[in-house]
Amino acid sequence: MSQIEKLVERLNSSPKTMKFSEVARVLESFGYMMMTDGKTSGSRVKFENEKGHTLSLHKPHPGDEILKYVVMQVRDFLRKEGLI
Repeated sequence: MSQIEKLVERLNSSPKTMKFSEVARVLESFGYMMMTDGKTSGSRVKFENEKGHTLSLHKPHPGDEILKYVVMQVRDFLRKEGLI
């Protein structure tokens, strides 16, 4: 099982927290690119694929951990897109 498959499996298990970098890797493996609005974008990032489908998230700071409700938001988005 690859690292991405393990991360997807973990995402599906609805963990209490997950690293933003891990979620970003999962999204990038499905063809989503992280977009920022420049230097003034703050912690808001957008993931967009070739079809124009987007998911906006807040990048956590100062740490890298995102909370359960964000993990569930990502999981639900990927399910809606038919990717997991």
